Amino acid sequence: KIKNNPMSSNNNCEHGHNHDGHTFDDSAIDWDEKPFIKEITEKSFKQLLIEMNELSQTLNKPLSEFNCMEFGSGTGLLSSKIANQVNKIVGIDASNGMIDQFNRKGEVYQNMKGYQMYLERENQLEEVGEETRKFEVIYSQLTMHHIQDLESLFKLLNSYLVPGGKLIIIDMENTENKGKNFHPKKIKHHIHHSGFDLNQLSTFMMNNNNGNDQDIWETTNEYIPFTQKTRVFNVNESDNFNEDEEEEFPFGIIFSVGIKKQ
Repeated sequence: KIKNNPMSSNNNCEHGHNHDGHTFDDSAIDWDEKPFIKEITEKSFKQLLIEMNELSQTLNKPLSEFNCMEFGSGTGLLSSKIANQVNKIVGIDASNGMIDQFNRKGEVYQNMKGYQMYLERENQLEEVGEETRKFEVIYSQLTMHHIQDLESLFKLLNSYLVPGGKLIIIDMENTENKGKNFHPKKIKHHIHHSGFDLNQLSTFMMNNNNGNDQDIWETTNEYIPFTQKTRVFNVNESDNFNEDEEEEFPFGIIFSVGIKKQ
């Protein structure tokens, strides 16, 4: 096992993702109706499709043959937007409630299949009967700020990519140091990064390389294609969602893209 795995079955997960997946269970049913989630997912989908089409040309493989993984998939709202264009999407999430919603979408888009699991090691999908072993694209939206040991996680996700495949991370920039107040106090202990500085995620990826033939990443690229307004809480970090304790603030949304070495 990798030390500090992001999605281990105990409450102090090996990547420092120190909860058991129940945190978001209660939010799953109406998650897709949250204006912020709807807005950022629509914008992310458009940019994700650009990245995937570029990869299709590079690999000389049509999108319809792509197998994809969404890590930290939540309800599968993002995956459902691309499901008609790819061969298969496997969703991984720690929350049973979120995966239940993901698999409800899988009743409509039958190429979507979600697994509640804590991704710990290579070949783990085989252990749960998943036929797909490698993926052209792995993408993740607003998950990485929950995970402490990103270098180990990125190395693990790299092992699930085909040669030349893409890891696409979507998360928020720590704009004006406001990221620390993105979440209310009651889930602060599940947050390991208050957003990211530009190129910080790419640096975590490239730290897997040793500058020799054993390098696992060919290139990385990081950019901010759009900003997204969302609420931030005041310095008192109240547990309550009182209107007078919140403000709306525009965060830069980072796309960090790693290409696996061929």
